[in-house]
Amino acid sequence: MPPHNLTETDSHLESFLHAPIIDLLGFSIHVNDDETVTVTMPVDRRHHNPMGSVHGGIACTLADAAMGLTFSRTLLPKQTFATVELKMNFIRPVVETTLYAHGKLIRRGMRVGFLECELTDGRRKLVGTASCTCLITDTSESPV
Repeated sequence: MPPHNLTETDSHLESFLHAPIIDLLGFSIHVNDDETVTVTMPVDRRHHNPMGSVHGGIACTLADAAMGLTFSRTLLPKQTFATVELKMNFIRPVVETTLYAHGKLIRRGMRVGFLECELTDGRRKLVGTASCTCLITDTSESPV
């Protein structure tokens, strides 16, 4: 069974699920009824920094994925996007748990979108928050 719950109406989001980072880090993706996306990842000592807690880059990458996947649901078939600004706030350290990143669309314009994310641990305690700005482009303009 795949690590997500997509339906046939999520075809644009489906293309984002084949990004190598999803498999590399072991993300699981859940599309919520309210059009948001939650990305989860079990973390343990393999993800620790020298201080003995989960490296902030892991948490930030998880939050970026949740916001990006949430934003991808707003795109038209010929559109893509890039995160052009990302801010992460770390509230408490994480050692070994499952992290939950819940992406939420704040506003989408014609070319720019604003999103937020709450990062919680396995006890549903808030461990971080994030926000980002995404720039929408036409796929013919994409450098990839």
